[in-house]
Amino acid sequence: MFLDLFICILGEYSSSGSSLCFLLHVFVLSSAKMSDDEMACFVAAATVTSYFLHERERRKKRAHRYWIHPVIADREERGHFWVMYSDLHYHEDTFLDYTRMSIKSFDELLGLLSSRLQRMDTYFCNSIPPVERLIITLR
Repeated sequence: MFLDLFICILGEYSSSGSSLCFLLHVFVLSSAKMSDDEMACFVAAATVTSYFLHERERRKKRAHRYWIHPVIADREERGHFWVMYSDLHYHEDTFLDYTRMSIKSFDELLGLLSSRLQRMDTYFCNSIPPVERLIITLR
């Protein structure tokens, strides 16, 4: 019976944020009237309830975060590599200054390493392509 009353009162106070203080106060006041079994049951219920309240607060804090930040989400259209690479690949001297190797050497190196640089795409985001990984590494 006491446990039913405890859960009902806790539901009333959990939205205010002061439920843990209330639980401790009720525990101190009612500990003299409880048997050992009731006290053990109360302590277990208070522990489980405080854990779930803590988890609820933690989830509220994390709710505003992004899986992929909007700035990074359009990386394939506005990112440094995607803007520069097409221009660099048409100008041998600029490509040489940027990567410290010729376009032919870069393409050969990419052919050798592309299988090792390739990662799997996921449902959440696309992997960084081997050509981008290599040019970032060389830069």
